Amino acid sequence: MNEDTYFIGLDAVNSPNWKWMPGMLYVVNRPAPLEPVVGRVPDQVRGWAPYPGAVPNFDDPATLGCLLALVRQVVGDPGLHVRLTNTARKSDGLRAWEVQGRIRTPQGPVGHTRTFLAWGYATEAAALVDTLSFSTEDETSL
Repeated sequence: MNEDTYFIGLDAVNSPNWKWMPGMLYVVNRPAPLEPVVGRVPDQVRGWAPYPGAVPNFDDPATLGCLLALVRQVVGDPGLHVRLTNTARKSDGLRAWEVQGRIRTPQGPVGHTRTFLAWGYATEAAALVDTLSFSTEDETSL
């Protein structure tokens, strides 16, 4: 796991909406000469938490899929998805990742819908982790 992925994982576990899900790959960095501890959250275990200091490894496809499922739960949109846009970011010229989904807020009788929840991220995981902290209370001022 590279340093950028580590810090994205650290942001994820510090989110108030974070929870570990079965199948997630985690890493615990330890000081040299010790090797990092790597493991997977076991199936069928509720309330399980890995070692203190563990962060999810979003380079692992299963862990990234669990993050997507978690973000869908938090936002309340089972159709929420992430895509790589054709627009280059100004900071580094890389194509930007965005999160698209629909949310309902308590505005008016029908509520408010929004399709772009996050945009301009270097990685799929970064876009999802930022959306993980999303709250419909943030939208009441729109």
